[in-house]
Amino acid sequence: DKEQDALKAFESVMKIEEVAQDGVTVGEMRLWRGKARYQVGKKGFKEDWKVAKKAGLAEAAELLAAHA
Repeated sequence: DKEQDALKAFESVMKIEEVAQDGVTVGEMRLWRGKARYQVGKKGFKEDWKVAKKAGLAEAAELLAAHA
């Protein structure tokens, strides 16, 4: 389904090391991958959000607080 496909796409992109892709930061990618993981019920979404929070993304902090 679409959520599984999205997660697979993020997993592939995340194999690339700490390099911004087309202006998208690693923090943003971790935020979005965490959202995809959450949507499909996969483990690891909180870890992705923690990395995104450390990168300064307020939305990640909000998601962590909401899913504590």
